[in-house]
Amino acid sequence: WSRLQNGETVESEMGILTPDMVLGPQRKGIKLTYTTDTRPTDSIRENAKDSDLFICEGMYGEKEKAAKAVEYKHMTFYEAAEPYLKKTITKNLDLRRIAEMVKTRIEIFPDIAEHVDFFEAVPEYDISMYAHKKMKTSPESSLEVLKDILPRLEEQEDYSNDALYAMLCEYVKEKEYKKGYVMWPIRTAVSGKQMTPGGATELMEVLGKEESISRIKAAIEKLEKEL
Repeated sequence: WSRLQNGETVESEMGILTPDMVLGPQRKGIKLTYTTDTRPTDSIRENAKDSDLFICEGMYGEKEKAAKAVEYKHMTFYEAAEPYLKKTITKNLDLRRIAEMVKTRIEIFPDIAEHVDFFEAVPEYDISMYAHKKMKTSPESSLEVLKDILPRLEEQEDYSNDALYAMLCEYVKEKEYKKGYVMWPIRTAVSGKQMTPGGATELMEVLGKEESISRIKAAIEKLEKEL
């Protein structure tokens, strides 16, 4: 077989075999790169370049195990995911926090882009996304909630996840709404996605106050225009 692959003619009990009898047209081979038990090095990037499949360990997912990863010469999940995050997100955001959010949502590293691209910019989306049967929301109810909650978000100084969540829970209690009735419109407004790696307040924490408010104002304008 190897002789035929190398272009030779082979005589056998079956007769004379030529390469064109058993081989298809020439095609590019598949390149596989597999790396494990190592810290990040430039040689990994060099050897993995143009690979069809790159298998890269990132076994230490918890940030508190970062020191152990260094000690035992392993990569953390963030170190393995960082090139994919930086390729998709150019803004000055907390990529480590985003990595924490996305690590349980992906099977392979190239999947990262579709889960986090909205951090860079809100994609085009249809306002029907604001409708959620379980949350009992609609584009109309979402517009009402977003306009009502906007002043509170503008007044809020602490944009940590816990502080935002506490403020929104207080609003929900005051209005006698279900949490999802408020969280769904906000998450949709700041992401433009039906599925995200985190909840509304987690996303706003990463985006920050200025960007979060800007996106909610844009969502209100979009809803007003299209309703």
